[in-house]
Amino acid sequence: MRIHNLEKADIDKLKGLFEVYCEAFEEVHPFPSDVALQRLMDHPAVLFIVGENDNGVVIGGMTVYVLPSLYTEKDYYYIYDMAVKPLHQNKGIGKALLNYIIELGKEHQAEAVYIEADEPDQAANHLYAKFAVDKAKSTVYDLYQGDPPSIAN
Repeated sequence: MRIHNLEKADIDKLKGLFEVYCEAFEEVHPFPSDVALQRLMDHPAVLFIVGENDNGVVIGGMTVYVLPSLYTEKDYYYIYDMAVKPLHQNKGIGKALLNYIIELGKEHQAEAVYIEADEPDQAANHLYAKFAVDKAKSTVYDLYQGDPPSIAN
């Protein structure tokens, strides 16, 4: 298996990562246009890291946002999505992906690398707990998704 950052020209690999996400998360999404994918690939604060099998097929990966901070000159690495194709789960790929981004964060002197997991996702929580230096006690609120909420005065 090979783990690496996608380069700007790796649109086909990004499409493979999108398919991994849809399969692993059991979600159906319209396939993004090449223009939308290229916009993401060109964004300096977005990293796509993939794990490929020996045939170059994407079998896992993550989307990482590099976030600057007002409180430090160092960036935070926020793993927004991470998934492994169900057929390849429990084979150390998730662990290898996490090791990769942690080492990349250290190499770039990031302030921290962090990830969230839904409470019911026991497999993800179990894996992340093995790496955790701290478990934040926070709640995530979706403040906007499509139509804005009406706020009573």
